[in-house]
Amino acid sequence: VTVDEYPKIYVPNAFTPNGDGHNDFLFVKGGPFQTMFFRVYNNWGQLLFETTDQKVGWDGTYKGEKVQLGVYVWILDVDMFDGTHIRKTGDITILK
Repeated sequence: VTVDEYPKIYVPNAFTPNGDGHNDFLFVKGGPFQTMFFRVYNNWGQLLFETTDQKVGWDGTYKGEKVQLGVYVWILDVDMFDGTHIRKTGDITILK
């Protein structure tokens, strides 16, 4: 039997922020986390979104304007209740 020492941390790899009520926001799944810092960047390294609240998701906008369809980079830093720090990185594709 294999036991995971840490809870699963999951960030989807695509979402469709088109306002249809399905898959409109990008949320970090997993936890519980003592602290969380989630950021999304464009291809030029410009910060588009950040949150420290797992209940706050990205809606695919920057300064109130929808971003273009494509791939964006995310970085997630979490501190677990046992003091362990975890950093995960990945990308998210915005689809129609």
